[in-house]
Amino acid sequence: MTMYAQLPFFLRRMLALQAVLLFFMFTFSEVKLLEQRRKAAFFVPLLITGSYLFFQWDILANPEVPCYYLAAAGDGPAAVPCGLLALLSLAGLFFCRDVMNWERTHITPMSVKESVDTLPAGLCCSFDDGFPKLVNRRMEEICRSVTGEPLRDAEDFYRVLTGQEACGAERIRTGPEPVLRLRDGNVYSFQRGTIFLDGIRLRELLAVDVTEEYRIREELREKRVRADAVRTRLRNLNRTITAMTVERETLEAKTRIHDAWGRLLLTARRWYADPGSVDWKVLSAEWRRVSEIMKNEGPNAMRTEYVDALRDAWHMGVEVTAEGLLPETSPAKELLILAVNTCVTNTLRHAEGRKVFLSCRIEDGCWIAELRNDGRRPEKEIREGGGLGNLRRRTEDAGGSMEILSVPEFVLKLRIPAFAVGTEAAPEKDIREESREEDTGLGKRTHCG
Repeated sequence: MTMYAQLPFFLRRMLALQAVLLFFMFTFSEVKLLEQRRKAAFFVPLLITGSYLFFQWDILANPEVPCYYLAAAGDGPAAVPCGLLALLSLAGLFFCRDVMNWERTHITPMSVKESVDTLPAGLCCSFDDGFPKLVNRRMEEICRSVTGEPLRDAEDFYRVLTGQEACGAERIRTGPEPVLRLRDGNVYSFQRGTIFLDGIRLRELLAVDVTEEYRIREELREKRVRADAVRTRLRNLNRTITAMTVERETLEAKTRIHDAWGRLLLTARRWYADPGSVDWKVLSAEWRRVSEIMKNEGPNAMRTEYVDALRDAWHMGVEVTAEGLLPETSPAKELLILAVNTCVTNTLRHAEGRKVFLSCRIEDGCWIAELRNDGRRPEKEIREGGGLGNLRRRTEDAGGSMEILSVPEFVLKLRIPAFAVGTEAAPEKDIREESREEDTGLGKRTHCG
């Protein structure tokens, strides 16, 4: 049997080094158990390993001096310390594995800190005086990017974020919930709140990465600007086309009227010079043709759509009273007729009225139309439904504006560009000129002026 004293010095030194490693292993496991608030289980192995190191210390310090172990135990068998160290090594590996497995399957302060550090958002919890209690890695990076220093005082950092102090980032929005763009291009939105932990109030500061949302919003804003520009060009083009169409139709009507009158005058002149050279029936046909053209394409024909709108209102039981000039060109004419029809319908359905009052005038190059009724006054603010919503949409598309007043009475105001793009104002007729011309068709309930 090999005695311990017969072992080579190198082997005895390796055994002592193994004991040193076991000592630190058991110490680490014991500290972890205390952190995990578990029962201490390594005092006995730790004591045995420490005692062995005490007796073997001289072997590590001076190989020429006999060790305390040999002096105390004599020339004992070498299997005893070797077997003891082997068992302690197995126990140490088992206990270290148990400690690590417990940390992986249980929530510990370290696991909480690691999980907080891996959050994509910045987090800072501090006391009322600004002293940080918990700061994750992302918030530290944000603080260094904004201030150039680590986060030592949460209150000072919040004052920098809200714009009360200078910072090294671009401020997109200030106030209690600021938004900043950092040097690396990332955009963060900051929110502050209050939480309670064990009865202690803490100030919580969150930094949420909104880079993608901000990029999408900027793209939408640019697209909206381009869409508004395209819509403006289309609106101007539509006005130009409308003006050109009206001008062409007016020119064609004038040409037809001119030609008809020319033929009539020539025929009448020939008949006057030589009654026998012109058949009376031909002259009568020319007169009827001119009369028909003047009826269909003369100035009174422009009023047909207004007359139809007033007649429809009268058949529904609503009397429309109009004052001032009425537009004869698009889009003001179509919008005003639509406004009258909408107000007549709403007066019957909601206000239970029987009269609609329309006043129209030109002011600063725009048609100003106001419509009222004699029905019940609105009890609350009027919500735009299908009719009023459609009227607003078409008015704004034409470059105008619409306003609805609910107090003290219902008033619908329209502001519409008076002249089409590239054209001059068409001559308008005062509606009073027609106050009695349509009395037969409309009845005396519908009157103007």
